[in-house]
Amino acid sequence: MTSIGKKKGEKRRFENDTLNETTQQPLKSEKKRKKEKKKDKKSKKSKKIKTLEGKLEPVDETIDIAEVKKFLKDEPKYSYLNIIQIEHAATKFIEMYKKILDISPTLGSYQNLVKNKAKLDLDIVPSLSRYMLKVAAELKTLYILKKDPVLQKLPNFEENFDPNNNDNPILPGILNNDVQLLINLLDENDSQDIKESSNVNKKEKVFTKNESLSWPPPIPEIRNPTIRARVFTHKSLVKNKNFLSENAKLNSHNEMLEFLGDAALYFAVTRIIYKKFPYFDDGQLTELRIQLVNNERLKKFSLAYGLRDKLKCGPGLLNDDTYKHGKRKLEADVFEAYIGGLVEDNPTNYAELIENWLEKLMEPTIKELTATNIKLQSPETTNLDAKRQLYSLIGYAALGLSYRVIKRRTPDDPSFVVECRIADGTVLGIGRGKNVKVAGSKAAESVLANKALVEEYANKRAAIPRSQTIISLNKSNKVVNSPKDTGKNSVGLTESNDRQIVMGEAGELILK
Repeated sequence: MTSIGKKKGEKRRFENDTLNETTQQPLKSEKKRKKEKKKDKKSKKSKKIKTLEGKLEPVDETIDIAEVKKFLKDEPKYSYLNIIQIEHAATKFIEMYKKILDISPTLGSYQNLVKNKAKLDLDIVPSLSRYMLKVAAELKTLYILKKDPVLQKLPNFEENFDPNNNDNPILPGILNNDVQLLINLLDENDSQDIKESSNVNKKEKVFTKNESLSWPPPIPEIRNPTIRARVFTHKSLVKNKNFLSENAKLNSHNEMLEFLGDAALYFAVTRIIYKKFPYFDDGQLTELRIQLVNNERLKKFSLAYGLRDKLKCGPGLLNDDTYKHGKRKLEADVFEAYIGGLVEDNPTNYAELIENWLEKLMEPTIKELTATNIKLQSPETTNLDAKRQLYSLIGYAALGLSYRVIKRRTPDDPSFVVECRIADGTVLGIGRGKNVKVAGSKAAESVLANKALVEEYANKRAAIPRSQTIISLNKSNKVVNSPKDTGKNSVGLTESNDRQIVMGEAGELILK
């Protein structure tokens, strides 16, 4: 073949290849479109749920299924006791919301109040530093402007409720498909309970282990090596170095850092408990602070970080009688000196650093003290509604639920002890408090905490016919109490002339 013929043949092949590419391009694009369409169809199909009628309906794509599953995993179960508590809470919730709508001004009035703070009476001003007035004003504003459809429906929920037609949600925003999704996920959870039980136990063990390792929290670092060395130098190490001036000695050991740290410690602890317990009075705050900064407590913190082991002391100090027989302040002193070192190392930003650290360090101690120290009890940390809650769950006239003071305050023990008991003398719970009211509430709280016991008596009450909850009193005066309980600490009901005490709808006693 000549060179001219070769060139013509190559030209034709090139033209044919180009033609094939241009004709096949639309075919490839079409195939790609079909494939993507098929994939989209499959994806849409996977985002559908089967309804009760067996139809496939799409799921709201804004719902985070993984997040919902987390909630459902620990969802409480319905029981007789649980249902009573839910009903009580829901009733109070709507009742209080209606009360806010009735008495609260709008957000506009609230803003005017804030702007004119200087002109207000002194008894009103403190409320502006708390959140309650603002949240009430915002709820009222949302309601009157119809900005939140859920809040519009909430006050009239009871009127819209039909016990014979519970299929459709009442509050807007909840679709039937949403409910069906929850049902499907709950069914899925139930099927996996047995398989996952062992894994849950393992996770709990790991979590507990990690928790134990989280205390004490990391101690802030003193970056300046000179200050750090001074923190861990006891004055006994330099007191015999007469070649040093008094000023040089002072700057060589930790005594002045201890003085500085003591002041910083008091300030930080005061700030921590002042913010944490706004309902404590000054006496309670002082008591808590004393308990947190005493030498024994600081010694515990110091040993937790091994500060004592780093302390450099003069020869023979640890064998000194004053150290061996009670006056062991070295551990507490070095802890305070370390805080003083943090102040010296970071003089402009030390306060927040020390406060954040001590808050984490003292958290377990604060929990322990507020739970066990009678002087630190407060109505804010005691459920003063516990007696009424307990009676609403298990109480009926024949049960004879009562509270008896078994110990009063003494100079050695400033606490009262109260028993919660029933007519046959059985003691259901005991409470200790700084006065009779708190102790009685604590006794009721201890019973409420015993879920099995409350469930038992709640079921007993549910099984008794209503006619048997009536107490008949004879013509002579009669105290509804066992004979041994007729002391001045006992609570009894006295009436005459064949009148009756019956239980009302809300669980209250009514004299007829």
